[in-house]
Amino acid sequence: MDIQKIKTVTFPKASFETWEQKAEQALKGKSLSVLNTATPEGIVLKPLYTIDQAAQNAEMPGVAPYTRGINALGYKKQPWLFAQPVAGNSAQEILAHLDEAVDRGQNAVSLHAGQLLSLNEKELSEVIEVTASKELPLFVDTQGAQQELFAKLESLPEDLKQKLSGVLAEDPVMEGASKGKAMENEQAYFDAWLKNINKIGSVFPNLKTILIKGTTVHNAGGNHVQELAMSLAVASEYLHNGTKSGISIEQLAKQFAFSFSVDSSFFMNVAKLRAARKLWSLLGQAFTEDESIFKMYIHTETSSFTETLFDQYVNLLRTGNQAFASVIGGAQSIQIAPFDHVTNKVTPFSERIARNIHLVLKEETLIDQVVDPAGGSFYIETLTNEVADAAWKLFLEIEEKGGAIQALREGSFQANVAETLEQKKQRIATRQDSLIGTNVYPNLEDRVELIVHDDAEIELPYETKAIAPLSRARLAEEIEALRIASLDHQAKTGKFPSVGLICIGELKNYKPRADFMKGFLAAGGIQTVEQQCLSVEEAKAFIEQSQQKHYVLCGSDADYSEYAVDWTEKLSAAFTNINLLMAGKQAAELEQQLIAAGMNDFVSVKSNVVTVLTAILEDLGVL
Repeated sequence: MDIQKIKTVTFPKASFETWEQKAEQALKGKSLSVLNTATPEGIVLKPLYTIDQAAQNAEMPGVAPYTRGINALGYKKQPWLFAQPVAGNSAQEILAHLDEAVDRGQNAVSLHAGQLLSLNEKELSEVIEVTASKELPLFVDTQGAQQELFAKLESLPEDLKQKLSGVLAEDPVMEGASKGKAMENEQAYFDAWLKNINKIGSVFPNLKTILIKGTTVHNAGGNHVQELAMSLAVASEYLHNGTKSGISIEQLAKQFAFSFSVDSSFFMNVAKLRAARKLWSLLGQAFTEDESIFKMYIHTETSSFTETLFDQYVNLLRTGNQAFASVIGGAQSIQIAPFDHVTNKVTPFSERIARNIHLVLKEETLIDQVVDPAGGSFYIETLTNEVADAAWKLFLEIEEKGGAIQALREGSFQANVAETLEQKKQRIATRQDSLIGTNVYPNLEDRVELIVHDDAEIELPYETKAIAPLSRARLAEEIEALRIASLDHQAKTGKFPSVGLICIGELKNYKPRADFMKGFLAAGGIQTVEQQCLSVEEAKAFIEQSQQKHYVLCGSDADYSEYAVDWTEKLSAAFTNINLLMAGKQAAELEQQLIAAGMNDFVSVKSNVVTVLTAILEDLGVL
């Protein structure tokens, strides 16, 4: 074929129906629904999104409802802020660490409220003066100490008050919910708080003073829809109470900053941030016709919920993924936790690496040169709309119950979050979802040092009544508790708890299930002692020699069918003090025969690792 004919060659347009037929052929007749994935939010992810099926988005960046970003030029106009925490317990330490961070590329300052409260008025003024003079935006969650902190800042020179920018804000509703406390008399509190907010806004015009902490919902185990819906409901409470107090909607709306957690569900997080901007803009339509007022400021934090104690460098992969999703989603400021953050023993090295993730994203991916890089993706546009619809529906349900405060008082929202948390933990325990180094591929040689800090709790600035708390949790906690108990046992006795593996037949037959059991048991810090056994007599000799309390038969289905019942009967009769288990799920008939012969349990890919390992460790006296 000559070049002219090649230029005129066309291909038939591929339709979704054609793809569907080919996919079903590859699935050997199974329905395409087996390729769908249900998320914790109840959203079904499909294997393919096409231009005909996907949601179309005719919006432009910088135009309401701001799904595609609040600036027409994205990060070209305003780069995202590297809101990394700056360590130090005195003004001198804070400023020394700040200078180092700025020299290494940091362009914002994140401080803990406790740090600022520990400073006297002179030291606090010194820190704020340096920050303002360097034109570094702040991010501080005041956690209930807002009025106290601002009282100390009133003596700042007028020019620095004008220069000071960023977020110095609190969320009294969610701060209380995290501690299991609700306002006793919210109307009286809001009247005073919001009037103070209005006063602060006139003195510090470039500071945001109202924080919406969606992070509280996420860190308690909530899903993305629950995080968005409650954030919107809390914001609605503040807006309604602010307008009742006579504050203009223009002055009030510009005080808001929203803080969201970003976990490892990459596309869901991108969609969440895009949906958040859209929902905030839609909520604003109930208060004003000026759409420019409700541009959402988004601060994101990498998820503490997904952090793990063991195999800490994997946290680098998690936080890198999460920070990337934050950038794609269009966050204004991003806080990346160091990989050893969960140990409470952060090092200068881990802080530097966390900060460098920002620099790698900015300088090596050039992602900040693209306005709304997710825009036009059939998948993300559709997912954004589905997340927004689900969150708006839940928000309306909260509003029908009387709003965020009333829903939290009743405890219905906390109950839903607790249910979501349990579902997530079940998926981790049954290894449907992986936490590398924790429930899959654990390294028994890994050691951790967990430092317990007794941070002084900042008192809530209002009278309280007890409610069900949205307590902070981590996905890996239950499995890590088993691992830590095994480490303590090893420290006391000089050896790890162990289980014997009776490997039936040839290596190629037993190795897959033996390897599976090694990984399964290692998640709880349990070592294995294995022996290839070609006869039941060799298995008996192995038990006599190894002296374990638990043994697992590992072999192929064919070997199980031929030997397992006979071996189980003989081993159970010869050793009445051992517990026999089998690697792999078997047919119902064979299972019944094995149970009758003395088999105690079956361990398969669907087994609950927490339940099985807890029982073993309790029997071994580790727990």
